[in-house]
Amino acid sequence: MIQYLYHLEYDLPDSEDSLEKAGLVFHAKMYSLADKYNIRGMKAFAKDHFQIRAKGSCRVKEFPTAIRTVYKTTVDEDRGLRDVVVDVISMNVDLLDRPEIKEAVKDTANLAFELLMKGREPNFGPVQLFGSVQPFGSGGGFGQQRG
Repeated sequence: MIQYLYHLEYDLPDSEDSLEKAGLVFHAKMYSLADKYNIRGMKAFAKDHFQIRAKGSCRVKEFPTAIRTVYKTTVDEDRGLRDVVVDVISMNVDLLDRPEIKEAVKDTANLAFELLMKGREPNFGPVQLFGSVQPFGSGGGFGQQRG
């Protein structure tokens, strides 16, 4: 945080930038600190870097921990990082096949609800979120009549 105050940016510690980590937890914690101390520029900086890293590195081992960190360190009304997490999972729905991601979603009831609501958005829809879902009565699935 001190580095940001002097230089209006911060660097990831070497331990946070590896094949297993993308700095997601670090950026989430910096976002939380910025919110606590009302440093808007640092909050925006942390969000931007979290978003870039999450979209490009959502398959790193750190992602489930980052999910939990985001939801534990931000209030419901602060959509900054939460929207990023929801968008990344929605656009990479196969992440939900990973046991550690499943556990993170189960541990975070709000995330499960937000993913469900994301699937209801008119511009997103169930086809994009859940593959080729057909409405009931359209010739497939539970709505199909037996002859």
